[in-house]
Amino acid sequence: QQSPETPDVVMQLSELMRYQLESAKKNTVLLKKELEFIENYLLLEEKRLSERCHLEFLIKGDLSNLRIAPMLLIPFVENAIEHAFVGQKGTKNIDIQLTLINKLLHCTITDNGIGLNAAPPRKNDHKNSLSTTITQERLQILSKDFQMKGTVKIEDRSKYQEKGTKVKIIIPYKFSA
Repeated sequence: QQSPETPDVVMQLSELMRYQLESAKKNTVLLKKELEFIENYLLLEEKRLSERCHLEFLIKGDLSNLRIAPMLLIPFVENAIEHAFVGQKGTKNIDIQLTLINKLLHCTITDNGIGLNAAPPRKNDHKNSLSTTITQERLQILSKDFQMKGTVKIEDRSKYQEKGTKVKIIIPYKFSA
């Protein structure tokens, strides 16, 4: 039995898969398209979880002509959905801020989840998450390819007397032709 939302969900899922397949064969994608992908992903997750989830983008400066490597940000957004909000009631916030400072593209992803320090221990607690490790390795390669610094830092927001996790990424980029 289909709900009235089923055709929308199928279309959104189809768009996500199409973007993922198309971007997999590209070295760079428009930052704007990557952000649209993340927004569509969160809309689907909100329906799946049947809970209120809020995404906010704050973009400082004109970043419309920037191209980045595809799928750099989504692992951290997905980690927030899958791990940060476990057992939490109420509104779940994910804020993504992008700013170009001194020719470096800074991205900060924050959530109001349980935070790193409160997360239950994993079976392999001594290991970084796979997505973090892969992203760090990708950023090292991209730093060389783009001849531009790329880093990732993840911290618990409790050190700022706040709730959740903060991910700071410096993203190598190119200008769109």
